[in-house]
Amino acid sequence: MKKIVRLTESDLVRLVKKVIKEQEEDEFSTYMEDLAEYLNKIEFEGFRPKGEEQEWVIGKIIKIVRNAKRNNTLTDDEISQIEEFADDIISKLY
Repeated sequence: MKKIVRLTESDLVRLVKKVIKEQEEDEFSTYMEDLAEYLNKIEFEGFRPKGEEQEWVIGKIIKIVRNAKRNNTLTDDEISQIEEFADDIISKLY
């Protein structure tokens, strides 16, 4: 048997804002997780690319940061965190 749930306009607004906030948090987490994959390879797998491979990896990291900057839902603080994390990873490649 189906149950009917009645929502007020303010309930609906609150739910929509919550869903949007969760999606924004997920996007930030996704960028950080993408970068963390490279850090894990470097720190735990001893990944030390040289030459063209090193430049390719750095290019991939920079691309993640550029995509984050284009994302209109991320805050300036979140973008700064992504940039700092990427800089740290790149410095470990040298």
